[in-house]
Amino acid sequence: MTNSPNQQIVSVCVLTVALAWTALVEPSSAAGLRQLTTAPGIDGGPCWSPDGTRIVFDSERVGSVGFDLWILPATGGTAERLTSELSNEYGASWSPDGKTIAYYWSRDGKIHLTPADGGAGTVFTPGNRGEQDPAWSPDGKQIAFASTGPVVVGSVERDIWVREVSSGLERRLTTHPASDEHPTWSPDAATVAFVSERGGRAQLWTVPTSGGQPVRLSELDALQPAWSPDGDRIAFVSDGDLYVISLRGGAAVRVTSGAELDYAPAWSPSSDEIVFMRRDGDEADLWIVDVMPVAVRGSTWSEMKQRLDGRRR
Repeated sequence: MTNSPNQQIVSVCVLTVALAWTALVEPSSAAGLRQLTTAPGIDGGPCWSPDGTRIVFDSERVGSVGFDLWILPATGGTAERLTSELSNEYGASWSPDGKTIAYYWSRDGKIHLTPADGGAGTVFTPGNRGEQDPAWSPDGKQIAFASTGPVVVGSVERDIWVREVSSGLERRLTTHPASDEHPTWSPDAATVAFVSERGGRAQLWTVPTSGGQPVRLSELDALQPAWSPDGDRIAFVSDGDLYVISLRGGAAVRVTSGAELDYAPAWSPSSDEIVFMRRDGDEADLWIVDVMPVAVRGSTWSEMKQRLDGRRR
């Protein structure tokens, strides 16, 4: 039976709305992208504060000795230096209570803790084992990190370890001849995602924090994963662009593109934005990209259409 003209029009309208929704739910670099820092040199390794008001990052900007940690408002503005050691400090991770920042200090190869509002820091890990990539557990009681471990000193292969903040008790989450790095916790603390070369290439894997066999999450090459606070997605870097993969299934979606190299994604506490490092030649600054559908925020159809049109250009 042939559809009437009115039925055909309705079908086209429904299809148009469906296509618009599909475009809106997929992150894109065409909308909601803004630059956060503009200082000369390299700004990288950002991490959002739990209350969403500040961002800590590492920088070699004027006033730094090597790479120091700096903090600036999440809305932009003047950055204040947090560390000033005669070496490089980077890989910052903010504690869930907002009081402490963990980071890697290249001078001694250890993870350190420092008050987020300034003050004397402390050493968190005991040995010179090339420990790096600290990541606080959601309850603030543990920190996951990558390390060669107490035995394989000097080895380039690292595994994922977890250390309790109060007791210092350590346990090993992964054991493999290939390198495991960049741990990131699920919000329920049941799983840690990380990057491993155990499949022959650096890819995204997950492992239960209670122990068990790691599972590969994506076939794409992957670096620097970050688990969204809502628990639904993991952002990561592949071939110099940012991707997001849904834990509900489906292929990873590219968030950024272009000639620049994008690294170090970190989610906002509301899971609707990602701050990241964008490098262009010898310069690198912090940028923020919107990764929440406009429709979810109650936008009008006019705003939705504007954004959709922008993504088609």
